[in-house]
Amino acid sequence: MGVILLVTMTHGGLWHGAAAHFAVWGAFHGLGLIAERALIRTLRGSLLTPLLASRLARALIVLATFHFACVAWVLFRAESLAQARRYLGAMVGLAPGEVAEPAGPVIVAGFVYLLCLALGHLLSGALGDRMDARWWPVRSAAYVAVAVFTLLLVPQSIQPFIYFQF
Repeated sequence: MGVILLVTMTHGGLWHGAAAHFAVWGAFHGLGLIAERALIRTLRGSLLTPLLASRLARALIVLATFHFACVAWVLFRAESLAQARRYLGAMVGLAPGEVAEPAGPVIVAGFVYLLCLALGHLLSGALGDRMDARWWPVRSAAYVAVAVFTLLLVPQSIQPFIYFQF
């Protein structure tokens, strides 16, 4: 079944364009799905099953899935496998970062996003319904900060939609 899934996902990648990076993008997704299914089969009924149902495990799974998808989108958006290698190398610090954006603003914005999420979650749990009445100025300031940092990170040039290139 894994081979069929891999072939199907690779063909799905080629549907987006007749280039090697699209095939690799599809194969990457296929391998991810195969690994996920194998992991579920292996762990089902094991001693780790209750641990995997915890909030922390679910958060780590979501985080891993997000990063897997981000790497996959590099493969999708790159114009070639060579460009994808440069992007991926720059992402992990193994190559000069001419293709990468400066990390400073991204880290600051990410910190603000995480801080807003954490504060919103912690305060709503601690204060319950009272939070909406008393904390709306703080919450509003946090939303404005998130909006400002997002606007600061908007690219200066607009990339054409990928399907308009065919």
